[in-house]
Amino acid sequence: MPRIAVDAMGGDRGPEAVVEGALAARSDELEPVIFGSAGLDTRGLPLVPTTQVVGMDEKRSTSAGGQSLPSTEAQNGNTAE
Repeated sequence: MPRIAVDAMGGDRGPEAVVEGALAARSDELEPVIFGSAGLDTRGLPLVPTTQVVGMDEKRSTSAGGQSLPSTEAQNGNTAE
């Protein structure tokens, strides 16, 4: 069964709404795994606690403390930010 990573902290309506969506998507063929703050109520879904936050104004390519991160676009040959 595929496990899908879900960022609970990145939604416009808060982590509770993201968890609700992940619960709605869960099936015998798909297991959502929630990434978010420790103590987040995932209502039974697996939780991977996270400690870092990427701000809205941070470039994704430097959001890991100045380390260059690979992006899907770069991997596909599109280097426009």
